[in-house]
Amino acid sequence: SAQVGAPTEAELIRYYADNMQRYYVDAAYSFEHVYFKKRPQNAAAISSELEAGKHITGDVFMHGSQFSGVSEEILRGAFGDRFLAEVISLEPHHWHGPITSNYGAHFVRMQRKTPASPVPFAHAKELLENDLMTLKVDEAVAAKIDSLKAQYEINIEP
Repeated sequence: SAQVGAPTEAELIRYYADNMQRYYVDAAYSFEHVYFKKRPQNAAAISSELEAGKHITGDVFMHGSQFSGVSEEILRGAFGDRFLAEVISLEPHHWHGPITSNYGAHFVRMQRKTPASPVPFAHAKELLENDLMTLKVDEAVAAKIDSLKAQYEINIEP
């Protein structure tokens, strides 16, 4: 590994371009919700009142009522797959629900969706240097092993 030089700027740019899918910021979601431990009987009325701007108080939710810039992974962990699947498809600025989670029923108003996006090269540069250096070392070690193998005859006997 001592013989492997640090990657050049051109190598880093090429590696970044070839592997951009590895250097992404996840999609993020910001929303508020009103939570009920059990699905309310008057769900349609609650939905209408929320959409009309009325303040509705549900049950206390352990993770709070406001979520800002939350990734899909965190949403899945906090609420479950079914909730995640519905919430990420919501139209912003309107109340939707009730949506079932692992905890109960939620009326949700999506405020903002931020799509997944590539990490800018300047911000990913240190990580790129580490990844490319590791790759170069692995390739150098594999080449050295191959050259050593070529010097020997290997016989495997039963």
